[in-house]
Amino acid sequence: MKWIGYFIIAVGAGFLAVICIPLRSSTYRMDAVTGSTQSQTTWLSFIKFQPRIGPTALETRLNKIGFSWKRDWRFLSEVDGSLLSSSHACAKAPPIYEMTPIMNDFVANSSDNQVREFARIMQSGTEVEQNAAVAAAEGRALAGGR
Repeated sequence: MKWIGYFIIAVGAGFLAVICIPLRSSTYRMDAVTGSTQSQTTWLSFIKFQPRIGPTALETRLNKIGFSWKRDWRFLSEVDGSLLSSSHACAKAPPIYEMTPIMNDFVANSSDNQVREFARIMQSGTEVEQNAAVAAAEGRALAGGR
């Protein structure tokens, strides 16, 4: 009869583990220099898939003109899901995040030198300088390069 008690405890612990331990976790990061994104999915807390990188038009242009930079991956968010629940964690996005909807227009309407200077500020400028560069780039993108 003692084994029935152990069996009930084991089944209860197993049930709690199944509903509480995340089955899937998806992590999202952004390169603070180019705005490129990285996503990675993990199953059962230990089966990690290769990170997927979504390059932006800015990254493509910087590679094309031979500009080198060091990626600065910043945590954006993580979504965990178990059988019965999910949780979401997020962080403050880097200034370049604001450029996401208009990145293609900015790159298309900027000279190589303007793109280089923007990337230089995103890589080594202060947050105030980065915010100012993003505002100027948004203006250039929306004005069609004028």
